[in-house]
Amino acid sequence: MPETTLGFAQLATLPLHWEHRKELMSSIMENVLAQAKDAREAQLQELIELLRIPSISTLPDHRPQIERAARWLAAHMKALGLEEVEVYPTER
Repeated sequence: MPETTLGFAQLATLPLHWEHRKELMSSIMENVLAQAKDAREAQLQELIELLRIPSISTLPDHRPQIERAARWLAAHMKALGLEEVEVYPTER
């Protein structure tokens, strides 16, 4: 079966016999799972990087780390394609 870039929503609209639809869905799921598996280690390392920032505190001395974690998260959200990401300062 040829490689496809169709998603499930597009697949549902195709005039296909249910067996062909089932094969395409299976192929799409295999591709999604393979991509997730390939990206797992990098994503895990990014999560560990974020969790190493001591950012859970109410102590004023920890404000720089909290702000650093917020900027880190905002940068990663932008890298994922979110267009309007902002970090708002808090009063504490």
